Amino acid sequence: MFKIKIADIIVEVDNIHSYIQEYCKDWLCDGTPNFRVKVTSQEINNYIGNCGYETTAASVERILLCRKLAAKLTPYHAFLLHGGVIEYGGKGIIFCAKRGVGKTTHINLWKDAFGDSVNVVNGDKPILKRTAKGYVAYSTPWRGKEGYGGTGSVKLDKLCFIKRADKPSVEKITAKQAWTRMCRQTVYPENSADYDKFAADIAEFLNSVDIYVISVNQDIESATEVRNRILTV
Repeated sequence: MFKIKIADIIVEVDNIHSYIQEYCKDWLCDGTPNFRVKVTSQEINNYIGNCGYETTAASVERILLCRKLAAKLTPYHAFLLHGGVIEYGGKGIIFCAKRGVGKTTHINLWKDAFGDSVNVVNGDKPILKRTAKGYVAYSTPWRGKEGYGGTGSVKLDKLCFIKRADKPSVEKITAKQAWTRMCRQTVYPENSADYDKFAADIAEFLNSVDIYVISVNQDIESATEVRNRILTV
């Protein structure tokens, strides 16, 4: 058992596999936990039996701990969003996409195009939290298979939903138009009594950022086109 601190929230992790503590080592802390998460052996076995691919019990525990942690964030005006966060030119940008669409590929194009001007905050599963200065994306141990990101944070200014296309293009959309896309990329609270608060936080976040659907390919011009459009529109 150990504790981690993410987004100023202290979580006690009751782990089975020692690998989990090593995985979370950059977030280890002391202090009184806000809540506790635990995955049972039965939950791990059920996942392995139903997932349809070869995996390990330790990897499954890591996945399920993330989901359980995310489901407890609503009381803290926070939620997990499946997306990659970068900081560029003083702006925080989060790229969201279904698995396999090319979120990491697009972040790599930004790195290729703009070099050290791009700081990857978290490559896969940041926690977004309401603060006095707006919604801030905090990195978590769940940084994707590439391990992109450190332990930092950035205030978010732009939200981009990625689509594949032959030629790059950018469409600005409203918070209402983004609602369904957004809800597909997050984790709902475990307590149904928190649903209204969760929905209010999602709506507040969407109304606090500029939102785009970006159609991209795997050429560096995609990064340049998106940068030029979302940072000047």
